[in-house]
Amino acid sequence: MLLQMGSYEQDPESLTLIEAFEPGRKGTSYQHQTCRVRMKTFAVTVVSMPFFAFLICILWSIFYNFEESTATHCHVMNYLPSISAAIGYEPQTYIWKVAIAIHFPPRLLVASYYYTLFKENVKSSFIHLSNAACVIHVVENFALVGLSFVTSRENFEIHKTFFVIFLICSEAYMMLSLLLFTYGWRLKYTGFIHKKSVLWKCRLAALNLACCVLTVRFYQRHNALCEPLMYTWFCLAEYVVVLSNMGFHMTAYLDFHDKIISVPRFS
Repeated sequence: MLLQMGSYEQDPESLTLIEAFEPGRKGTSYQHQTCRVRMKTFAVTVVSMPFFAFLICILWSIFYNFEESTATHCHVMNYLPSISAAIGYEPQTYIWKVAIAIHFPPRLLVASYYYTLFKENVKSSFIHLSNAACVIHVVENFALVGLSFVTSRENFEIHKTFFVIFLICSEAYMMLSLLLFTYGWRLKYTGFIHKKSVLWKCRLAALNLACCVLTVRFYQRHNALCEPLMYTWFCLAEYVVVLSNMGFHMTAYLDFHDKIISVPRFS
């Protein structure tokens, strides 16, 4: 199966990023029909899978594994499970792993689209940064798969390593992406959609970074002082880190608002 992308308003002969085939087109030795999906729909669907899996795992752990998932070495009052704890029990672990596995290939596909977008639109002096951003984006996705399939209950050290890599790559990609969309963009005057995308990226990246700092602070205080409810605050900050990360990647529907994805079906 081949995935291809073009613009809504253009005809198939002039699709912008990847040329699309059409049934009976000249110069081809085959005929096929294409299934065309709007990038908006695609982006929302891809992000929705881990989002709903996240909600199900957290709520399921609260209602059915509360004591186990909220317990810590401090044995103090805590009302919320960490994400690592929530995805460590059954059936939550299977729900989370399936969602991450299904959404992984589309995330890599989006990363390849960003590579093309940056290559075509950023200044030549920023090309190396755009390449680095795309590599970091891919590593972030692999780290997410790693921490999802090796839970903290199975192997804490490996899970922790993947989590740290994911966190570092996530922050680095957000910062580089913002740099490219603002100072690195070739066009000085951009449209409303581009500005809206940058605005939301700034908001979500700031929220994500602030909550990352709070997460580290709450975790350190919990381990050092064993204060009641400190781990609950840690979990809340961790939730916001994950949700703001999802929101940041959701802005792909703005960056590719006029694009479609064509999936050829050969016959």
